[in-house]
Amino acid sequence: MRIGAPRILTTAMRKNPADQCQLIATAVLHVRSRRANSRSALADLMGLSRSTAGLYVDQLIASGHLHESGLEQGAMGRPKRALTVAPDAGWFAGVEFNAERVQTVRVDFSGRVTGSQIKPLPADPDTRTVMQEIKAAVAMLSKNAKSPLFSIGAGAPGIVDPRRGMGLSYAFIPGWKNVPIAKALRDRFKAPVTVDNRACGEMVRRGTRPGQLCDPGTALRLRHRDGSTRAIDQWRPSCRG
Repeated sequence: MRIGAPRILTTAMRKNPADQCQLIATAVLHVRSRRANSRSALADLMGLSRSTAGLYVDQLIASGHLHESGLEQGAMGRPKRALTVAPDAGWFAGVEFNAERVQTVRVDFSGRVTGSQIKPLPADPDTRTVMQEIKAAVAMLSKNAKSPLFSIGAGAPGIVDPRRGMGLSYAFIPGWKNVPIAKALRDRFKAPVTVDNRACGEMVRRGTRPGQLCDPGTALRLRHRDGSTRAIDQWRPSCRG
């Protein structure tokens, strides 16, 4: 399936493209989390008129990000057509590593884990080796992906500068000083990258001790109870006018 970019609509909608892209992303998050499973529920959650919410839904369906099918009967009122996120619209990669191993996970657009792997590192790996293994691990995930990579979330050890996407220092990897993690992954995979030093790339906000590696699948399932992974949460459409 070819996924298109949602087109900016100006009639009866906010005219600032950044505002519209934010609203589109918010609409997807509400449907993915199942807080909204119909056009009317989405309108109520976002404080929009039914017609305006319907325009957003129409363009997300046209661009391949949402599905609308069947009828869902609520406790009261007329049955509503059900909204769901299109799992195959794209995917997200989560990476976590330390001096011993690299862990990666692939998550589809609906937030479901579709692949994961753990790759042990050689003894006393240097910076170059670690970065090569990270790139190779993400590339391996992409081999079986049938849709575009939307973004990468990386959990790095030691001291991290999230704003610049850099690993500033980590005593257990020789030469790990001011490593441009985000730039290296962005250049290789042509996708947005977020870097943090929390367990599983900010996939879990509780349940693991600082510095402790966690299983990617378990991490995503835990984190998904409160929302989606950081990479998914920060997805923004490439809106066009």
